[in-house]
Amino acid sequence: MRPLRPVLPAIVALAVVLLTPSRVPGALAVNYAPGWNLVSGPEGSHLVGAVGGIYTLQPGDADYEAFPADSPLRGGYGYWAYFPQGGWLEPTRGTPSYSVTLLPGQWTLVGNPSAEVVVTVSHGVAALVYVPSDGYVSVGVIPPGVGAWVLGSGKLTLGPAEAPPTPPLPAAPLLPVVPTMPSHHAR
Repeated sequence: MRPLRPVLPAIVALAVVLLTPSRVPGALAVNYAPGWNLVSGPEGSHLVGAVGGIYTLQPGDADYEAFPADSPLRGGYGYWAYFPQGGWLEPTRGTPSYSVTLLPGQWTLVGNPSAEVVVTVSHGVAALVYVPSDGYVSVGVIPPGVGAWVLGSGKLTLGPAEAPPTPPLPAAPLLPVVPTMPSHHAR
């Protein structure tokens, strides 16, 4: 009779593969760099690797709303999240569209409500994403897992991108006040 030792690693590897939770079919892998990131995800999704709190600013808020980092995300909301070692989005299935009524002159955090498609920002709304290596970047589309600051008034609709992305808007003239990160630094 042959010893089972050489077969044991293969059995363990197979068990690990079979017991690993499956990803949402069609969802894109979303990873976050170490440090602060503007994030989003489908309703009920979770952030892996985030610590402290996550922070959002919605229409009518005078200050950030804070939630524990392990809280389920609200689809369509954008959040600041701190990842000391980097992290990723653990998505659920979500709807690829979201609407919110923006208040004039108030920056609001929104996010892509889908883990599967890029969404387009309504025409006439300034949108900024935060890239840890580059700072704020003006955009017309928001990728899965990404949050964005938006400034406009009236109804904002985020929906699946059907046409090629629009060129970035010039950021400087649209920024009377640049949004800031939460003052609560998780360490």
